Amino acid sequence: MPESSDLNSAFHAGEQSLQARLGLQERMQTIAEKVIRPFMPAPHRELFEKLPLVFLGGLDQQQNPWATLRLGQPGFVSSPDEKTLVIQASAQKHDPLSSDLSTGQDLGVLGLEFETRRRNRVSAKITALKPRKLELEVKQSFGNCPKYIKRALLFLLLNLPIRDLKTFNI
Repeated sequence: MPESSDLNSAFHAGEQSLQARLGLQERMQTIAEKVIRPFMPAPHRELFEKLPLVFLGGLDQQQNPWATLRLGQPGFVSSPDEKTLVIQASAQKHDPLSSDLSTGQDLGVLGLEFETRRRNRVSAKITALKPRKLELEVKQSFGNCPKYIKRALLFLLLNLPIRDLKTFNI
């Protein structure tokens, strides 16, 4: 997570600068205080634990951003407490981040339940790193609106016929 110019803000300096230019900094801080938490509430923890995959975002050694994923049977992600997320899965072949991950590094995690379009995000720090295990300390957790997850894309991902799109209620 980038440095924050206001240590009491959930937003980094670049976000704060843009919000200030648009006259939205105070409003966004008020919203953030309601939805961005320094822990994972029970519903977020439960969602991650039932997913077959999670998306990860981080920086490589040259500070280039990368997105990747980890796959497993439901339960391969666990949350022993509200500040910890554990991912027990190997990196995929040619994973762009696997060789660049290190203890202390910031990492973003997205859990997406395709069937319901429910998604939760976590900003975290890697506290333990093993070949088949990432242990993360949660810094921020928040849910995202499903508005921009398009139903047609979900049909393609779920390998469902597009002709059934009108009758599928998500």
